[in-house]
Order: sequence, then C-alpha cells, then structure tokens
Amino acid sequence: MRFGWQTRLSRSREIEGVFQNGRRVNGGLFLMIHTFREHGSGYSGPRLCVIASKRVAHDAVVRNRLRRRMRDLFRREYDRLPNGLDLILIARRAMIPVSFEELHRRFQKACASLQEPQSCPPNLTRQPDPDAPDQTNNPDSPLR
Repeated sequence: MRFGWQTRLSRSREIEGVFQNGRRVNGGLFLMIHTFREHGSGYSGPRLCVIASKRVAHDAVVRNRLRRRMRDLFRREYDRLPNGLDLILIARRAMIPVSFEELHRRFQKACASLQEPQSCPPNLTRQPDPDAPDQTNNPDSPLR
C-alpha cells in the first residue's frame, strides 16, 4: 500500500482536533493519540500523522528514519485498523536503537487497545417526554 495523500492527516485543524479530543495510548517507544471521524466526512479509511521532533533527535537523518519506520508500521497494519480512525504517532528518543520487529510488536499491542466510540443503541435513543410542558406556544420561552 502506498502512503498517499488520502491516508495523511495533514490539516492543522484536524490534527488539533485529535490532540484535544483523542485518546492517548502509551506505546513506550511512541505515543499514540487517536480519535474517530464522523461518517460521511470524506475519506473513510484510517489516516495518520507522524511527529518526530528535534527534541527526539537533533540529526535530520535520524528523525526522517523514525518517520519512515512509523509510516511503515501504519502501512503494515492498515488493513487491520478500523475505518474512520485518525491516528497521531509521536516518536520518543527510546525508539532510535530499537529493532523494527520490536517496534512492530509494540505497535500491534497499542493498536489492540484502540476503542471505537460507544454509540447509543437505537432503542435507547431519547424520546420526547409526554409530561413535559409544550415549549412551542410558551411566550416566555427563550427559543422564540
């Protein structure tokens, strides 16, 4: 699978949304933050944002290697990831000397903890209360 533009989480507004509303999973060698998109918001497959800062490695060659490794993890697990997933992977310094096999094992373990948002079953949706006063004809209602 090619890591194309559809699979990238690149808009700052979307990335901020994942940071603010996402669930964090500590992978030891990386931090995974994820959330799920609403249905019908364009591309339905999982999307990824990779972060390897200068704090992790001052050398650009090392940071780029970390980014390539994290994108490769995403590619290998793409078919097993749920649709609508927005995922941010943040590299940690401990990731630099670790073998790819160990990194892949930890990523699979972190992906096993991904939880889709709980939706309300159709029979438990909120029904209008028949005993509640009707607000449509109330002149004091702020909804007018």
